[in-house]
Amino acid sequence: NRVAAPYARADFARMLERQRVPGGLQAWVARLPDGTPVAARASVLDGEIAHDWVAGSVREHFDSGATPFLLSEMIAALPAEVRRFDFGGADYPSIARFKSKFGGGLVASFSVSRTRGVRARLGTALARMAGP
Repeated sequence: NRVAAPYARADFARMLERQRVPGGLQAWVARLPDGTPVAARASVLDGEIAHDWVAGSVREHFDSGATPFLLSEMIAALPAEVRRFDFGGADYPSIARFKSKFGGGLVASFSVSRTRGVRARLGTALARMAGP
């Protein structure tokens, strides 16, 4: 089995196309007073929904409160037309607990697909190597 993207390809393409408009992609960085970055996030705006797209933080600052502070500031600064903030995945219990503290509900989303067996994949690979 394989893991699929949480968005349909057409929806993702539409979101990326909207990023060409000013403010469509928002990037935020939390810094220490000396300017050192400790957490960063980017959100993709898609009409009434802001999607939490990518995030990272410095391990030594996990317990500093930088990430929750950054998220709070991001959400507060969203344009008025944004009605929902989609955190994306909450696959691990600790992440689900963290995200649930911001209010709203956690919605399970997953994708299931069937893969071909090893022999079929090997046959396809060998056919590609053999060429036309």
